[in-house]
Amino acid sequence: MINIRGKVIYGEQIGSRTGYPTANLHWRVLCNKKVKKGVYAVWAEMSGKIHQGLLVVGVPGVKKFKKGKVEIYLLDYKKKIYGHWLNISIIKFLRPIREFKKVSQLNIQVRKDIRRAKGFFFKINSN
Repeated sequence: MINIRGKVIYGEQIGSRTGYPTANLHWRVLCNKKVKKGVYAVWAEMSGKIHQGLLVVGVPGVKKFKKGKVEIYLLDYKKKIYGHWLNISIIKFLRPIREFKKVSQLNIQVRKDIRRAKGFFFKINSN
């Protein structure tokens, strides 16, 4: 299991505008970590509480946004968390990064990723 720690920073607000607010971390949180670009199911600890989440490492999914990113979407958590520290444990690779021409296509994939991650967490919590 790979663990990373980072402080939530301001991003481009793309996730918030599309209904999936993400917490952005500086890309340096991955220094000396062997994490390939992709989407992962993760545990995220914040202020002593554990949350399920999706971690995106790499270039965002819409062609016009080209900056490298490390973003996390906390499942079923909608409050703003700028400035908070997250301790993230990467537990499952879900898919490689893909580029989408439209935000609507990205949102369809995000919904699939969320369903897949929730199914994964349900399975491990049931055992």
